[in-house]
Amino acid sequence: MDTTGDTAETGYKNIKITVIRGNNLQGKKTDGFQSFLQVQVDGNVLGESDRKQVDPVEQRVDYDFTCSFHCSNNTQALSDLAHKPIILTVREVLPEEKKAEAKTAVLGQAVVDLLPLLQGQCSFSSTVPLNPVYSPSAKASSQDIGSKSSLNVEAACRARHKQVANQVIPKWRSQQPTLDVCVSVTDPLLSETELSGSNLLRVTMETAFSIPEPWTLQSGPNPPPCTYTAAMEVPLTAQRDQVLVFCEGQLKAGGQREETGRQKKRPHLALLVPGNHFLPAVFSKEEHFEQEDGQLTGLEDREFRDESESTKSRVSWDTEMCCFLDAGGTTRLRQRITESRLWPLEITRSLAPMTKAAENKTLAEEAQEIPFHGIAYVDMGRLLYPGVSRIRGAYSILPFSEAELLKKAKRSVSVLKEQAKAAANQRQARAASAAGSHKAKAGRNSDGRGAKESKEPAKKQPGNQSRTAAAEGLADTLAETEPHVNMEGNMYLEARTYIIIDIALEKPLVPKTSSEELSRRVKALIPPRSPLAPGHSRAERAVLDFHRQVGSVVTHVSDQHEELFGSRCKAPEGSSREQMMVQLMGSLNVSGRYFAFKEQLKVNCTHPWWRNPTQENGFLDP
Repeated sequence: MDTTGDTAETGYKNIKITVIRGNNLQGKKTDGFQSFLQVQVDGNVLGESDRKQVDPVEQRVDYDFTCSFHCSNNTQALSDLAHKPIILTVREVLPEEKKAEAKTAVLGQAVVDLLPLLQGQCSFSSTVPLNPVYSPSAKASSQDIGSKSSLNVEAACRARHKQVANQVIPKWRSQQPTLDVCVSVTDPLLSETELSGSNLLRVTMETAFSIPEPWTLQSGPNPPPCTYTAAMEVPLTAQRDQVLVFCEGQLKAGGQREETGRQKKRPHLALLVPGNHFLPAVFSKEEHFEQEDGQLTGLEDREFRDESESTKSRVSWDTEMCCFLDAGGTTRLRQRITESRLWPLEITRSLAPMTKAAENKTLAEEAQEIPFHGIAYVDMGRLLYPGVSRIRGAYSILPFSEAELLKKAKRSVSVLKEQAKAAANQRQARAASAAGSHKAKAGRNSDGRGAKESKEPAKKQPGNQSRTAAAEGLADTLAETEPHVNMEGNMYLEARTYIIIDIALEKPLVPKTSSEELSRRVKALIPPRSPLAPGHSRAERAVLDFHRQVGSVVTHVSDQHEELFGSRCKAPEGSSREQMMVQLMGSLNVSGRYFAFKEQLKVNCTHPWWRNPTQENGFLDP
């Protein structure tokens, strides 16, 4: 994202943000106060509104403030829009007598997600809640907002929510403060062709259960803070990949299960107050482990998982990261799953970023391997099933091994090591640049020009520094030596650690075929049948066969009668007609003709009813 430059520059789209009004605002003064608004994106301040007087009766203020920024149309910038929101900070202007102490006080902070712009919308309006800053000593700098609102333990965050609610609700006793915001763009960010071929990939890192025992038994009265990081590489375009880094893992004690339907968090929390950490109306969808797509789904794993998820300590992220895939990235995702359905998910526990002195000392010393370097292999194969757009399951964490990585996932590079190396190189470059600028400053201070120029870098926001904090922590322990036995990684096997991950696509990679399309395809496979020759119907043929068989029986009976009584058919003397009938039936039975035509008539008597079951009356005319 770019916040400067010409709006007509080729390859950039101008995104306009308009804050219409603020509702239910209350400051320290009850008889009205002045406030203004600050808008920033990705750590860059877009602008500040004029100071407006808040109506004490209606508790609202019309800001009517508009600012804009330029977004490049490359895929990386569009992917950043999917998970980097607009941050709106409302500040109260303090009375003049307190001007020497503090010029402004932060009333609250709101965020606006730009995801609708990636779904084809040119403009959208929303009313977003203005969440208060909980720290009473909040300064005017957004850097202080981010540093004081970041929490290492979710339990402390929830306790703080309750404590502050008891203090803030009497002051914010009316309705929830909100901001009315409108976001618009002149032309759609994506054309119809690009929109139909693109996709949104949402990866949710939930919880790691049955973690190694050293994670919970930290030595010393004041153990150093640790960073729990998980990373996964996914396609971005047809040639490039993007790395999803989840570095806000929180250690939780066991004793009870995780709450069902937990609200998911945003990926970047450094500049957000705790009330904005969670994605609005986005909750985890949990299933019974027998219905999951991953490992540990058998009956023999039920007891182990029940114990791990209820009594043992765990590390929880509950963070969803949404990334944009263009048409080439979507095709590459499908191709890479076809080549290897197992995708690596790396995890580590490292110390938090150290001080500058310790940092320089570490760089001078021999580096070590990434601590507790584990890897889980996520089976992505189900995403190639027709109509499947989501997988969720538990996957066992194994010690990291480059040989196993190449064998199972057909990859030879560790994502965490590459990220740590890049962070170390950036840190060394900043250190060299700072040393050079210090020498230049010493030379320029002699003519009085250095003091003015040295203030210029201080105007930038610390957004980039906050995003690389976890990677710098890994860089402190990065090893450039030959790989050795991963002793700490083996603890994952002893503890049987596993992690739950949820991966969802906005559109399935292989669309499910409709019933109409299946019918059309089946019809195309069956050759057309030739039309029936003209003639009698089956019912008519059955009746004709019956008549023909009756005629055949009459012929047999006539022949037998001629053999007994001659062709003139006269009864012998002293014999009655009934005696002739008895004699005829006896000869038919002896010759076997009676049994023959009886069996022949049996079939032909039933066929007319089979062929014409709708006829209710008997066959009167044989």
